[in-house]
Amino acid sequence: MEIVIEKYSAKELESVLSVLANAFITSPLHVSAFGPQRMDYNRLFFRIGLRDMFHGEAFVASVHGAVCGYAHFNVSPYCLPPPEELPNAMANLLRPPPCDEMVRALVSLRSR
Repeated sequence: MEIVIEKYSAKELESVLSVLANAFITSPLHVSAFGPQRMDYNRLFFRIGLRDMFHGEAFVASVHGAVCGYAHFNVSPYCLPPPEELPNAMANLLRPPPCDEMVRALVSLRSR
């Protein structure tokens, strides 16, 4: 099996969303935030993350042309977006339909 590593391109967005959402669907943090088996919320989370929060160099791994991994890198302290950009990313998460559940989840995570 040959694994090919290439720079991430937006044309791979849907494949990367599927890989990340599938990988995190049973993560205790994601289950706590979104509920069990909430693939729709996991996909939304990563869609927003890829667009608004995951900055720096990004790469995809593929086997036989199918995306099977994603990684992004940015040196500290630049590994997160600047604080002034976070409200925009959070506003996207709070748009319907998951608004009520997402607000509860974010408040719950913040209070831990």
